[in-house]
Amino acid sequence: MVTEKSCGGVVFLKDKGLKYLLIRHRPDGGGHWDFPKGHIEKGESEEETALREIYEEAGLKVTIVKGFKETISYFDHLHKVDKIVVFFLCEAHSSEVKHITDDVVDHAWLDFNEALKKVTFENARNILRKADLFLHK
Repeated sequence: MVTEKSCGGVVFLKDKGLKYLLIRHRPDGGGHWDFPKGHIEKGESEEETALREIYEEAGLKVTIVKGFKETISYFDHLHKVDKIVVFFLCEAHSSEVKHITDDVVDHAWLDFNEALKKVTFENARNILRKADLFLHK
């Protein structure tokens, strides 16, 4: 079985409370709501991949918050591969999202409860819960 590793970020913005960024992939890419993430390119660190993917999928420059790193794994039925995804917690300094890649068709800045309802997969909800708990410590 083929295994692929990706990295991404739980992106938040401090704007009258915390808002989290969710992106929606195009329908032929699953159409799901999730966090920005993508494949590691040769020579990249996990952090570099997360920063690049967030920029490519949302047009945002972000700062990685030290001390938060979570990993999930699952089987990607669309591409028939085992996936490992490393997530960092990332602070955005602007809410102005630009879809630089055509993989993303929509986005939303949501408070924790709204984001928890909108995100498609349970493993992403678990990452969001951990990120929100980390930010409130």
